[in-house]
Amino acid sequence: MLYLIQNNKMTFTLFTNNILKSIYHNIKHIYNIPNINLYERIYFMFLSIISVISYSSGVNKNINFRIVKDKEYTVYNMNQSKNNNIVVIPTLLRTFEDKLKLINAVNSILKNKDVIIIVVDDGSPLNIMSIDIENVILVKHYENYGPGAARNTGIEVSLKYFNPIFISFIDTDCQVDSNWLNVHCESQFKNPGIYCGQTVGLMNDTISRYHDMMGTLNGRRIDKGLLYGPSCNMSISRSILEDFRFDERFPNASFEDVEFCVRLIKNDIIPQYLSTAVIFHDYDNTLMGFYNQFHRYGKSHPLMLNIHPEYHDWYGVSEEIPVS
Repeated sequence: MLYLIQNNKMTFTLFTNNILKSIYHNIKHIYNIPNINLYERIYFMFLSIISVISYSSGVNKNINFRIVKDKEYTVYNMNQSKNNNIVVIPTLLRTFEDKLKLINAVNSILKNKDVIIIVVDDGSPLNIMSIDIENVILVKHYENYGPGAARNTGIEVSLKYFNPIFISFIDTDCQVDSNWLNVHCESQFKNPGIYCGQTVGLMNDTISRYHDMMGTLNGRRIDKGLLYGPSCNMSISRSILEDFRFDERFPNASFEDVEFCVRLIKNDIIPQYLSTAVIFHDYDNTLMGFYNQFHRYGKSHPLMLNIHPEYHDWYGVSEEIPVS
């Protein structure tokens, strides 16, 4: 979704014009989607309008960067094998349902026995100390430092205690395909870099299918790879992580991964797309959850422009990647 900014504030005229352009772009895309019935096509168009309005509402919230603090944390369950396949899961658990999702995510990864999972609890109000699973390390932040900080802590622990060639990342509300880690492994061993896989809706409801059709969490394609890919399905080589980390100033789980990828591109490192590295994302399939998701994205948009003002131009020459 493209917006024009003047002096970091959006005028009403530009705001209105770009809402209409964004809605037009989405509806045109939906109109040309093959093999969906008329009801679903109309409902997708309705959802696209909701996504643009909620995103635009978030843009106008004028939130500030998070104040970066010195992180304090404790590492538990370190008596693990010295396995060098590392998966980091940042988590902030507010409900028992969140905890169940985390356990499902962990179990889906552990189908591959050759792995160590580092769960970084980012100051959750829900106690997860009871999670005691073989090959799972728990790192507990003393307070909430944000999603970028949680991933960075996972990286720090990985590099301190293990010797990974690369580190993979997923989110709490995801489950991985049985071959997911192998695909990332093969790509990293062949050509170390940053890879982002294909993210498919876990459920078959209309909202999940909308995300699949629009490629919400599949990144954006450019000529030589990706403009960005989501950190819910990502692997990054050790050589990159020794020089680059996630920006910890982003307050919400949005745009910190986009910023990371754009920063890498500026340093001649282009993310690549792996269509066969599949994870399944448990989207919130309520209308309010859908609205909140895009509203959260919108809130971090001006922060992204503050760091990378050319992002709009780059986004304009990228394209969505629907689930194949």
